[in-house]
This record gives sequence, structure tokens and C-alpha cells, in this order.
Amino acid sequence: FSSLLLQKQGGAPTVYLVTDAYHMPRSQRLFANNGIATRAISAPLPNPLSYWQPSSTNLMHSRRATYELLATFRDLWFGESNCREIP
Repeated sequence: FSSLLLQKQGGAPTVYLVTDAYHMPRSQRLFANNGIATRAISAPLPNPLSYWQPSSTNLMHSRRATYELLATFRDLWFGESNCREIP
């Protein structure tokens, strides 16, 4: 949707993409597929990574990493939703 908004404003040569490290690779690929160059700025996670131990924090990190992996496979297998307007 950012691509669509930027196109309506005349485009942008480069945008700063701010997101966490889990989401960055997929986000950059989605922006690039929509013709937008990015400069990555990794935002800190709300809870730092810690050594393995049963905890809700580590479960949250595992869930986020699993989500990004599955979403990447989904995009590769089924194609990505493209938010560009059809001329």
C-alpha cells in the first residue's frame, strides 16, 4: 500500500524502511518488487534475544521467526499481492 501512496505522490527514489530484523528481508523484497528502493533501518525488538530457556519471550521470538519464514514461502509459491494500480 505504501507503493500505491508513493506512486500517487509522484514516486520516491529511495525510502527509509524501518522495521525489526525478522521482518526486514521480506519487507525489502516486497518494496523492491513494487519498484521502490529502500534503505534499511532495523528497529530494536521489544524484548532482547536471550539464551534458550523456556519463557514467553523466547516463544514470541520463535513465533515471529516462524511467521516470517512461512510468509516468505507463501509469497514464493503463490506470488505476492501487488498493490500497484492498473493503468
